[in-house]
Amino acid sequence: YNQICIELAECPEVYAPIYMRTEDGEVLLEDFANGFFTAMHLDMDAWKPFVSDRDFGLPLAAILGQSTIIDGTSWIDQLQDPLANQALADTWRMIPQIISFIHDQCAFARTLTVH
Repeated sequence: YNQICIELAECPEVYAPIYMRTEDGEVLLEDFANGFFTAMHLDMDAWKPFVSDRDFGLPLAAILGQSTIIDGTSWIDQLQDPLANQALADTWRMIPQIISFIHDQCAFARTLTVH
C-alpha cells in the first residue's frame, strides 16, 4: 500500500496494476476488483462521502462492477447484455487512471490526524 501511494504521488504515469490473465491473455479484473472492495471494507464509513459523489462514484463503480464478492457474480455477468459486457470489458485499461484519480481525491483524507 505504501509503495503504491508513493508511486502514485511521485510518478502516477508509471502505476501499473498486476492483473490475472487467461492463457489467451484475456485480462481478468475480478481479483483486482475483489481486492479493492475488500480493502474498502476496512473502513466503509470513510468511503461513503466518495461513493455518494457522482464524479467520484462513477469511476469507483467501474472497478466495483467487476467485483464478485457480494454474491459470486460480477455486475457485468449479471447484466447479461452483450453490449454492456463489451463496454465494460475494457475497464482494466482505465484502472491506472481511475486509481490515480482516487488517490488524488482521497489525499486530504489520508492527511487527517486522528485524536
